[in-house]
Amino acid sequence: MKTIADAYAASLFEIAHAEGLLARVEKDLDHLKEVLRGQRNLLGFLKGSDTTPEGKRRAIAEIFGDPRSGQNGLSFITLNQLNLLIDQGREREILAMIEAFNSILSAERKKLTAVITTSIPLTEEESNKIEKDLSKATGRSVHLKTRVNEAILGGAIIQIGEKVIDGSIRRQLEELRKQMVK
Repeated sequence: MKTIADAYAASLFEIAHAEGLLARVEKDLDHLKEVLRGQRNLLGFLKGSDTTPEGKRRAIAEIFGDPRSGQNGLSFITLNQLNLLIDQGREREILAMIEAFNSILSAERKKLTAVITTSIPLTEEESNKIEKDLSKATGRSVHLKTRVNEAILGGAIIQIGEKVIDGSIRRQLEELRKQMVK
């Protein structure tokens, strides 16, 4: 059954595809998701009823930049979709819409999308090797997205769909600490 988020994601996908901006919108949405998950108070602000839609739109433009200003903010297409969600009182659907968009994009690519988080940036050669290894392991073509998070200290965290493989040094140190406390 299609959800409201699916409908918004499908419309965003169609517009981005028609304009040849799928990669840009994908990057925008990844950034937006990262910010919203890291700043729960921002998500609460957007979902709240204390602020008018105009105030929420201004806040989004302030935080993510106005594409007309020449700043490196969200693309006009992504910003318009966010404003549409806000105007229609569907702010609660933002994260679900992002997930739905990524699912549509993966289906279009006929690839699984994997996200690898490392403490330092991967070289193109390393990314290609990991992508190839994951494709071999899953039996499907894999599109690899890379992220850097120094907080994991070392190693890597790989997410494919709902499955997460956490090989970070941080997790290993936490496990060691738990064992020592026992």
